[in-house]
Amino acid sequence: MGYVPEDVKDLYSHVIPARISKKDIQLRVEFLYCNTCFVENISVKKANSKKVSEYREMWGFDEEIDHWLKLFTGEITPPRNIAQRDERRLYLNEMPENIVSKIIRFFQQNKI
Repeated sequence: MGYVPEDVKDLYSHVIPARISKKDIQLRVEFLYCNTCFVENISVKKANSKKVSEYREMWGFDEEIDHWLKLFTGEITPPRNIAQRDERRLYLNEMPENIVSKIIRFFQQNKI
């Protein structure tokens, strides 16, 4: 949006009902040095729909991380004996500790 954070006095937001506007959130930016505020309408869209394999190409993680991230995102349905909270996907706390550590370590070492 291009605002200088140090110049912003306050932010106010509220959800706009779908029947009024296609915008999901309205944000009001109030400034420190003048009695001016700007209103921004923000449309919140569905999260990224890239497949794990596309991220694997970009990041270069190994096949094991690829497999477990596919279970995490629901791209692969997890075996019923592993998934406890949701049969469609696997949560990190349902994965073996060594796998979670490996995933976290990979992203910590390769963060931008």
